[in-house]
Amino acid sequence: MDTEVDPKLEQNDLERLLKSGRQKAEGYTGLLIAAAIAVVVLIGGWLVMRANAASQRQAAWQKLSEAEVAESYAAVVDEFPGSEAAVWARISEAKDLLGDGLKLMYTDRDTGRAKLEQAREAANEVLDSSAADFQAQEQAAMILAGVTETLSDGDMQPAVDAYQSFAETYPNSGMVAFARAKVEELSRPEVSEFYAWFSKQNPKPDAPAAPRDGLGESPFDPPPADMPAAEAEAEADPAGDGEAAEEPAETAAEDEADDS
Repeated sequence: MDTEVDPKLEQNDLERLLKSGRQKAEGYTGLLIAAAIAVVVLIGGWLVMRANAASQRQAAWQKLSEAEVAESYAAVVDEFPGSEAAVWARISEAKDLLGDGLKLMYTDRDTGRAKLEQAREAANEVLDSSAADFQAQEQAAMILAGVTETLSDGDMQPAVDAYQSFAETYPNSGMVAFARAKVEELSRPEVSEFYAWFSKQNPKPDAPAAPRDGLGESPFDPPPADMPAAEAEAEADPAGDGEAAEEPAETAAEDEADDS
């Protein structure tokens, strides 16, 4: 015999279940609202941070595009540390220092060496940076190889190793052919001999001439103390007639006034 369920009882049971669920939910309403607010705040903060980061990246690249010398590249690094633009600013700085240092090695050895060491430091900083991508590291590695070669003292093995390492690490680089050619070139004895000689040279910049009020050297200046006697006499008697050079008119007139 089938037992029929009173529809009214079913409705009462459903109402009691819904009421119980509402009561339980009411206890967690505050937490649910707080969680929802937290999610909204976090998403909003992330969007603001992303917008700010994009703005900062744009400003960094803009300043890098305006930089022209090593000092201005360094300013980009200081203002936007850890950014991708800062990495490329450091690479540009290192390239400038390498070029300047190489030229100065022929005219001002001490300053040239100092700039090359600065280029080495900048390139190493790029290689150690987590913001440097593969291409940036490639550029820095080539700069390091160039610095190592320029500062060689005749032992070319460190430079050969640097170029060889570049060729092996960046086989698809547009500079790999250059690196391999350098390995072959620097392995020749005559190249080692040249760098051994070159490293012993110590060129210094020409000392600036002493200013003479824009008039150049005066013919009435006394000869240097270390000038040979014959040259000193010729300096004092340029006409070769045994008489000293004629005094300026103003000086002669002053002497006559003193005698009177």
